Formats: sequence, C-alpha cells, structure tokens
Amino acid sequence: MGGYFILNGLERLIRLVIMPKRNYPMSMVRNSFRARREGYSDKAVVIRCVREDQSAVTVKLYYLNNGSARVGFWIGGREFLLPVGVALKALVDATDHEIYVALTCSYNE
Repeated sequence: MGGYFILNGLERLIRLVIMPKRNYPMSMVRNSFRARREGYSDKAVVIRCVREDQSAVTVKLYYLNNGSARVGFWIGGREFLLPVGVALKALVDATDHEIYVALTCSYNE
C-alpha cells in the first residue's frame, strides 16, 4: 500500500502528517497548541495508541509555560485535558508520595 514520490523519503513525512505511526510517541512544535488555553506552549508529545482489536485513540501530552503538563484525549468529539498527576493517580495504584519519588528520582549514582 502507498506509493513513492520523486523525492525519496517524502512519503514518510506525508504519512506522519496524515496518520502518525501507531504506538510511537512523536514530539511536535505547533503554534496551534498555544491556542488551546492561556498558558499552553507550542510543544506537545503525541502518541496514537492502537490495541490488538485495531481500535485507536490519540493521546497528547501538552507542555505548559509554567513547567507542568496536561494529558489530552478525545471522547465523543470533545477533548478532555487533565493534569498529569490526576491521570497518573487514576492509572497507577500508588500513593502521591510514591508517584512523586518515581518521577523525581535520579539514576546518577
């Protein structure tokens, strides 16, 4: 499937713009991210998550100007934006302190 263009490699760039690779995080810099809400930067990490039954959801991790981040996902035609801490608390069975230690640990010994 697909085709090749005159310039070798251009088809990959077009493929990523039309449909990102599945289960592959991709960092993006777009001015449209700033238009989400006040305080949002132009940077985000986008991943298109695909399950074995071929159902997919696109999850975006937005970087905010104050140094924090928000997780964005679409349900029913509407984007929901959650603080990363709330999303981690919902997905991981750990205390707030355990999550904090795991996120701030340093592997330099």
